Amino acid sequence: MLGQSPSTDADQLAYTKTRLEDFPCSQTSHSSSGIILHNKIRVFSGDGPARQFESGQQRGGNYACICGVPAKEHQNIECCLRQKQMSLDERRLMVISGTLWQKLKEGIINPFANLKKEELVDELEARGVDTFLMKRAELQEQLNTILHGIQRPPALMTEDPNLTGSDIGIPDYEILGCEPLLDITNVVQNLITELPHHIEDKNVRQEFEKFYNTTIGDKNQIKGSDARLYAFKLSKFTETKFQEGKIEKSISDLVSSLVEIIRICYSPSQMRTKGTILRLYNQCFIFAVLLKNTIGMPKKMKSRKFYGSHFHSLTTHAPEAYRIFCLRSVIPEQKERGFGDLRRISENTSNRQLTYIIDNAVMRFNAQQNDDYKEDALLVQESVISQQARLLPPASNSIIPADWLCARPSLVQSHLERVAYFLIGKDWWRISDDGMEFFESPSGKSDDNIPEAHFRSSSLLQEYNRVKDIWMTVIQKFQSGHLKLPFNRLKKFDKKGRLEFCYPPEGPTSTDGSNQSEPSDRHFVNLEPTNGI
Repeated sequence: MLGQSPSTDADQLAYTKTRLEDFPCSQTSHSSSGIILHNKIRVFSGDGPARQFESGQQRGGNYACICGVPAKEHQNIECCLRQKQMSLDERRLMVISGTLWQKLKEGIINPFANLKKEELVDELEARGVDTFLMKRAELQEQLNTILHGIQRPPALMTEDPNLTGSDIGIPDYEILGCEPLLDITNVVQNLITELPHHIEDKNVRQEFEKFYNTTIGDKNQIKGSDARLYAFKLSKFTETKFQEGKIEKSISDLVSSLVEIIRICYSPSQMRTKGTILRLYNQCFIFAVLLKNTIGMPKKMKSRKFYGSHFHSLTTHAPEAYRIFCLRSVIPEQKERGFGDLRRISENTSNRQLTYIIDNAVMRFNAQQNDDYKEDALLVQESVISQQARLLPPASNSIIPADWLCARPSLVQSHLERVAYFLIGKDWWRISDDGMEFFESPSGKSDDNIPEAHFRSSSLLQEYNRVKDIWMTVIQKFQSGHLKLPFNRLKKFDKKGRLEFCYPPEGPTSTDGSNQSEPSDRHFVNLEPTNGI
């Protein structure tokens, strides 16, 4: 496969039947030292194109992420945080709700591509859409909105889209919405590239440009380990400049948030606790908002690239995955390093003929791995990064600033909905003059609690529904006065998707739904949660 296998969708789909035949063998129980092991096909992790293929999503374009958020909305933080990622069975049902999926039986792997007007009309009417007097462009746009990037069933369901995941032996199979190695690498590279163009002081801007030239320079792509090292160096650099009064605090906080995200994503499984889960959610949210406030419209890069799939995946989907997975376990950095070695060996020592590439590469690669004198590059890199990290000040609790709570309550609520579990009770947060503070810093309270959810017994979809139910409990307690939040009202949607507002019990509301009992500074008055939880 190293030298000869193509990677087009059609070629990869050719392996689907073989993969399905292997499932019964891989799911049999095994005994190891007296322990019965029950194997599950549980999760798929890969880069963007690999996730798109496995889930049946289009390659690139306006719906590059498998969650279905349009590319133009990736910088709309509230939209991204409220988006629900579909399960594989939900994606399958979305495909077979119409009629065009029948083209799969004819060997057409992209049944929704290059459609005529008549086909668009038939497909939309099969989905209950009124197409009267609609032009072809309108029909296509309507179908694109419904499918939000889905172009076929998930790869393992293309053989027979009528079969569910349970029918083919993958009831728990899920596809992660992020790949931390590539997402972090690209976000760091983009930030270092763009940041100098948003420094007002000319002399300080030149220092940031020098930092960029020293780290990124003319490189098209940097290694994941280098990206982490550059992020820690940038954090120390910005902290120094802030202490000197040469840059705003928001820039220093922005880079510090990114460093905290990297720390958690690369932390071992024993460090995954309730506190670190909450902290990753908070830091991703703070980083996203600070990036929008500090950078705004990029000057050096295009907005679509700067706020692209990597930014979206890291700030939106990484915390969701970390809720049940240790992200370090899905980071393929060591495997990527092996592929790099194989590529360099093939480029430098082979005659480029397919017959000899594989044998030559494997033989030389194995010889390198068995060399007793070979230096462990991973340990060396981790040591260098750790030394740089120790130069940074201790991490503090995450704080959602007071001005965000006052000016953008809807955006903050969209974040709090994702951490609803931690809002019930007063152990995890409090309201201070600075804003909403969460007790989850590594240097703060001790948190040895094992997370309630784990991928062995839960799924991303189950966790989404569980958190949604907890948020409804939060709303009920907010309305009854048993839980006080830093808002005058909360938004919720009824079963038909209509917007409603919820108010605490104190004070009447006017006819337009606004609370008239207290002034706007009510956000920060006596808002400690009660014990009646």
